[in-house]
Amino acid sequence: MGLDNTIQVAYALNDNFTMFTCVSMTSLLHNTKRCVHFHVFENSLSEENKDTLRGIGEKYPNGEWTFYHVESSDQFVIGNETYLTVETYFRVFIPSLLSSNDKVLWIDGDTVIDGDISELWDVDMLGYCVAGCLEPAVVGGIEKKPKEIKNHYFNAGVMIYNLSEIKNSKIDLHSKAKEIAPQLLNKCSDMGFNFHEDQDCLNYIFKGKVKYLPPKYNSKHTFVQSRDTFTIKEQKEAFLKPLIIHYGGRDLRTISELNVATQNPFWDTWWNYKQLTIFFTDADERKLLEYSERIKSANKTLFPEAYKATYRYKIFDNMAKQLRHKGKKIAVWGNNVFLRYLIVILAMNDIEVSIIVDGMPRNYFEQVYDLVVQPSETLRGKADEYFIILSMSDKAVSNKVKGICMQYGYEKSDYIWVFDESYL
Repeated sequence: MGLDNTIQVAYALNDNFTMFTCVSMTSLLHNTKRCVHFHVFENSLSEENKDTLRGIGEKYPNGEWTFYHVESSDQFVIGNETYLTVETYFRVFIPSLLSSNDKVLWIDGDTVIDGDISELWDVDMLGYCVAGCLEPAVVGGIEKKPKEIKNHYFNAGVMIYNLSEIKNSKIDLHSKAKEIAPQLLNKCSDMGFNFHEDQDCLNYIFKGKVKYLPPKYNSKHTFVQSRDTFTIKEQKEAFLKPLIIHYGGRDLRTISELNVATQNPFWDTWWNYKQLTIFFTDADERKLLEYSERIKSANKTLFPEAYKATYRYKIFDNMAKQLRHKGKKIAVWGNNVFLRYLIVILAMNDIEVSIIVDGMPRNYFEQVYDLVVQPSETLRGKADEYFIILSMSDKAVSNKVKGICMQYGYEKSDYIWVFDESYL
């Protein structure tokens, strides 16, 4: 392979994660025409599984593999995320072990790449040590982190190392991470926060040296919880045309087992790529067909099993299609966690929300994307101008608000409750 045109990609894995990484690598090569050199960091990977990964090259000759055995089992601490292993720290070895490269793209194995990776590889890194996507759970305030990093916290599952800049900045990443990991674990424990191992270390070490990328490069189905971390346009793109879908290890195991209606709307994308690998069996094919039929015929109660996303997205999407025929500006009444899902999915259907209102004074004037929550009185007497979507999840509250809508002069045809079963 010619080095000048080769994309350098790093993964870390163990025997238990080989299948997932195989799916991820296969999806990357399936969509990328340029040569890709995979740098695989491992501590106990069997020769059989190394051969399995190299075997992908028989179908995709633009791939090449180099394996790096890393002795590090006693060097780093693991917090309360029990599903993680020491391999999560292997990305801190990249600057020292791949120092002859100018840059390297790191990708976690619990991903699929649903487009040409070249566009990410070619991102301008001048002046930055790392490029990555903001972590919506942290920036949005759902996952607590120390104040020094919480507003600019990036997810390390997909990132580009600018090795030249790291070298120029004289950052010894391995030594620095080894030094501060125990300190960060203690700090997070004292504050009652979760410790996220190397990801926390990387955010401290590279603070102020990170180029932030749009979420389509690290699309997670939870990013709508982000409290405006991303724009509506960015989220729409990340939903409809994600380049990299990042499932999360625990979520991906649920998807791979097909044992429940998964929370992740991209579950079938992962299976589309598994079918291209040696891991897809006749039993998988039967199981996949059975699961697809079960989803179609599932009991469509309001929101079974704590508001499963499979149903939530379907409700919003079907409702959006019906709203095209209303011919009025759209008002949303209610300010809760589902509001941001609603606005983004309406945007996917090219339906723009003009105003958000709420009956609770504590919610007045809160910023939601580029809108500001207004008092519900704003809608009084404007039935000719607005069609109202009621976004509250509680049926009793919704019925109460429907009564207020009627007092404001709205007929039953002038408003809907987003959680109504008729929209499934």
